[in-house]
Amino acid sequence: MSDENMSGASAESPLGGWGKGFSDCVARQPGSGSEVAKELSARFKTVVEHFGPAYDIAEERAEEFQKKYRRASIAVYILAVLAVLIISTQYIFYHDDHWIVAGEVIAIFAILLLFHLGKRREWHLNWVESRLEAEWLRNGLFVAFLSGGTRPGISRHWACKWVSDAPGVARVQEKWNNLPELASLRDADLPVLKDYMANVWLVDQQRYHEEKSKKQMALHRRISVFGEVMFWGTLVAAIVHLVPHKWYHSWHLPDEPVVNTLTLLAIGLPTIGAALTGLRSHFEYHKIASRSAMMADHLTILHEDLEKVDSVAGLKEIVRETETLMLQENSDWYFTIGMHHIEKG
Repeated sequence: MSDENMSGASAESPLGGWGKGFSDCVARQPGSGSEVAKELSARFKTVVEHFGPAYDIAEERAEEFQKKYRRASIAVYILAVLAVLIISTQYIFYHDDHWIVAGEVIAIFAILLLFHLGKRREWHLNWVESRLEAEWLRNGLFVAFLSGGTRPGISRHWACKWVSDAPGVARVQEKWNNLPELASLRDADLPVLKDYMANVWLVDQQRYHEEKSKKQMALHRRISVFGEVMFWGTLVAAIVHLVPHKWYHSWHLPDEPVVNTLTLLAIGLPTIGAALTGLRSHFEYHKIASRSAMMADHLTILHEDLEKVDSVAGLKEIVRETETLMLQENSDWYFTIGMHHIEKG
């Protein structure tokens, strides 16, 4: 499932990245003939012009609101840790400097402000709604171009009523309903269509999910290790805290500063560790990594099946299987990430 721009749009072609990918496929299949290339080019242009503008709008909105939501979420965790560290530092080291507490007040106020802005401007809702719509429109473009004159229904892919009620789904369905009539495909079109499906749809998505899986798993492991280090540090501070204070003098260490520092570490380190654990769970790094790895495996199998296809009918079947896989994955992502709002509790 995409969290980023997946279209590969480029100024090199009038149809952006879509057009360049198609042109490359035609160039790799010179035996298809100029007439076939001309007809498929007209068909491709019709489909891209129908789905493309709506996809671009949804993609741009998804990127915009994703950045706002993710930055706000990370800021909430950082500010929460900062508030604890400020009040702890003031209480332990600066009893009489009450003005330091103003830092905690500012941090908590900033958190509440982010809660308010996130809810009022619907950063999270706009992100997941726009991402779902963008990916379904993107799938629609491929399916419409590759599946002939039929219009595959999408209601069978709804994982739950929550997904089916999403505004973006209704807009995608409307796009399908208004799709211009497309001529039936012929077996002469097969080489170009197979090339396009393999290299522009399947391989591209397979590569994306492989990279996504590695990136998300790396994030999960780094945050897990850092969080564990915080708790080990807490254990060490607690053990050292057990040492009789008179021993500090034999080690030529000042009594009070050491005890105060250990106290701050015993409060601050587990706070940071807990925040990291919450951040890791909030963004579902491990689940997304595992799901992307499975998607890459499924796409590899579909690619192998596509190579065996020798008719337009066989191609349509692979297209339908791929569409089902993609939309189910999109819906699962929507259901999973859709639960992770910025909220007070």
